[in-house]
Amino acid sequence: MISSRLNRSHGHPARLAGSTLAAVCCIAALMFPCFNFVAGRHSPAAASGGSVALRAFGQGKKAALEAPVRRQDMQRQMPEGMKRQMMKRMPRTTYDTEEMMRRITTVLIKNIDEKWRDAPMKTLDIMKEIGLQGYQIKTKKYINKALMMLQGQKVIHKVKQNPVRWEIHESYREKGVPPISQERRDPFALKHLIKFESTKVPKYGPIHGKPVSPNIRDGDMVNAGPWINWPGVHSAQ
Repeated sequence: MISSRLNRSHGHPARLAGSTLAAVCCIAALMFPCFNFVAGRHSPAAASGGSVALRAFGQGKKAALEAPVRRQDMQRQMPEGMKRQMMKRMPRTTYDTEEMMRRITTVLIKNIDEKWRDAPMKTLDIMKEIGLQGYQIKTKKYINKALMMLQGQKVIHKVKQNPVRWEIHESYREKGVPPISQERRDPFALKHLIKFESTKVPKYGPIHGKPVSPNIRDGDMVNAGPWINWPGVHSAQ
């Protein structure tokens, strides 16, 4: 027991000295932050490496915030008051498919240079611009018929899927687009000048698909061809 007590008495001062040395090193590091204990001299470059990185990051962030935003990169907001929730509570509209097709074409022609509204235009923005209210703006099943009819006739083109965005088709604009009204109070005054191949939604098949050929073989409602890669057509003829 005497030997164990002696060992304890000798070990306690050693632990105390070690903790004292660690405390002194911590205090020295706080008092001399730029002193390199390995090299035994001051090294401001090594000590300020982190601050230089932070200062560069701050300058880059400040430059990014102060940089002017290009006008073509800004999203053009809808006019104040064109809110879907508010337009749903307004008196309902009863536009048919043909009326919507003419109004949609007028709106997209007006935004053909992508300077009037955010382009390509989203379906919801088109619904607001053509003046849908009530139950017709509550869901998209009414305007989707008109959009699909225009897409099938290559009047408009679906540019993006999610969210769906639309613009005038290249084949429709290559020979010139019909004139539209520039009057702000009556933007659809010349909508009667816009003509379409068909304005009736087909009973069968996709609305934006090609119409069924009148040539019916064996009672099947299919296009008559001819299909070059199918020799059966030539043998049947």
